[in-house]
Amino acid sequence: MVKHFSAESGTGDAKDARMYSAEVLSQLRTLSWLLGEAQRLPAGNQHRLVLDAQIEAVRGRLPLSILRYHDERVGKNLPSVSDLSGPACGNCRQELPPDMIKELAHPGRFGVCPNCGVFIWSGDAVAAARKTTAAGPEVTGR
Repeated sequence: MVKHFSAESGTGDAKDARMYSAEVLSQLRTLSWLLGEAQRLPAGNQHRLVLDAQIEAVRGRLPLSILRYHDERVGKNLPSVSDLSGPACGNCRQELPPDMIKELAHPGRFGVCPNCGVFIWSGDAVAAARKTTAAGPEVTGR
């Protein structure tokens, strides 16, 4: 079973009222990376201050339900995002249900691992989505 989260944006701006799942996924991955980098630097360090500002900017773009779930996991010193490792969660290595694998194969889609609770996505599907977006839509049947 895949948990669903509201895509309501945390900003309250009408133009940002909804985010595509690929955008949410990208922001989550960025947030996780920034947090990891910031933890390597001492508080008050100039580079840390820049990272802290970037972290707050990313947090402001994430839907509140996603951000709360992320914060809950990080507060317990648990990862919040992972990619697939074959047919298994990249975090806990538990094999995922076939229906979930099929759902995650769609570009930009993500879910929650039923075993460990991380947000999970198919890295291949995300890469395919980026390639399609960069190349523009495919035109067939001319």
